[in-house]
Order: sequence, then structure tokens, then C-alpha cells
Amino acid sequence: MRSAHAVPIAALALALSSTAAAEDALMAERMPDETDGVMAEHLPHVSGMPVCDVRLSAGVMQAPSVSERVSDSAGTATYDWKGTDDLGFTGALYFIGAPEWATTSGGSLLLGTGIAYENFDITPQRYETGGLSYANARTDIELDHQVWRVDLMIGYGSPMRYTDLGDLHVEVLLVGGGGLAYTRTQGFSSTSTPVRERGIGWTYVVGPRVGAYLCSSHWLCGVHADYLLSHAEVDVDLPNGAKSSLEIDGMGFVAAGDIGYRF
Repeated sequence: MRSAHAVPIAALALALSSTAAAEDALMAERMPDETDGVMAEHLPHVSGMPVCDVRLSAGVMQAPSVSERVSDSAGTATYDWKGTDDLGFTGALYFIGAPEWATTSGGSLLLGTGIAYENFDITPQRYETGGLSYANARTDIELDHQVWRVDLMIGYGSPMRYTDLGDLHVEVLLVGGGGLAYTRTQGFSSTSTPVRERGIGWTYVVGPRVGAYLCSSHWLCGVHADYLLSHAEVDVDLPNGAKSSLEIDGMGFVAAGDIGYRF
């Protein structure tokens, strides 16, 4: 004879079994979905938006050294400028992207190009020539060195990683470029009055860059540091038929911040 409790017990067991199966199915559906707001915040995440950025940067860089050779009717003399400002301003507008064919789960090749600008106050406190040092008596006459340059960039970009602030990645690039240099020096008029004269020459730069960037809703921000070697040569016509040949050599760090948009 069957127990009066057999049917209810069997029905309860069937209900519990069905509930457990439904929970397992729900978890199986949710686990692989990284876009689920509840589960994905605890999972590693690789963004589907590759680097394809327009960026604007601004920062400071170590000032270059300046050497000047002056030729006039009395002969030729070479002067090393000393006591110039330690830092100058730099800014750039550039595009950088990751080609689809060179993008893998381990990172991507990055290619970029842009326009860079630099501005330095190179007014010296003194000049050194022939083993002697002379104070600059006219430091009120400001002398500057400006650069407009086209840069090319190539390097590596790490995979995107999800953070609470946005997609994060790191870049290691080689930067190289060339362009025009505008430099002012001091001369003397026929009445021995100090005057400023400017010349136009050429410049080049090369060096490594390391940067880190966050992107959220297409907008991005980041920072980068460069170590650049640069050289510029500028000739300036001075009063009374004198000529100045300037060589400006840089070897130093750049620290800059970036903002931009990812397409």
C-alpha cells in the first residue's frame, strides 16, 4: 500500500530539480557575457575599439644648448650661450592608429603622424668664448628659438584593458621628425645699438616615447614622456655685413599631457 505522503514528496523533489536546472542555465548564459553590468565588472575585459585617435598634447621639455659663430670684418669668433632658461614649451596635434592587419590579442602595431611646435627663451646670462666668460649686459633683449616640425611615429600598443574609468592601454613609440627653426640673436647697428635679428633654418629630432591613455565614450586623456635628441642650424644676417651661424642641440626629457577623440 502506497504512503499518503509519497505523491507530495515526489512533486517537491521535481520542483527543486527544475529550479536548480533553471539557475544553472541562467548562470551559463550570463558568464560569457562581459557586457552584463552585474558580472562584467569583476572580469578581465578587452575593448573592441582599436586605437584610431586624433590627439592634442601640451607640455614642457628641457631646453637645448646654443653655440654661435659670428663672422664680420674683424674675423670670426665662436660663443657658447650660458644661463638660458631650463625649460621650454611644446605642443602637438597628431593622429595615431592601429592597422587592422597588425592587431592581435597581444597588442598592435601603431603608426602616427603629426605637427609639433616648440618655443624656448634662449636669452643668455653670459657668453663663453676663448676660455673667457662675459656677462650679457642686455638680458632685456629677449632671444628665442621656435620650431615647427612634422613628426612620424611607429611602435607598439598594448591590448585594451577595462577599468572603472575607461579602457586603458600603454604605448611605446619611436618618434622622428624634421622641419623649420626660427631663431633670434643679438647684433649691433652702425651706431652700436643692440638689435634683434631673426633667421630661418632647419631642424630634426629623434627619440623614444612612452605613454598611457584612458578612453571613455570615444574621448580620451593620457600622459607621455619622451627622451629626444635634436639638432638645428640657423643662419642670421646681422647689421654691417656681419653673419651669425647658430647651432642648437637638444638632449633631454619631454613631459606632456594629451586629450583627444577615438573614432
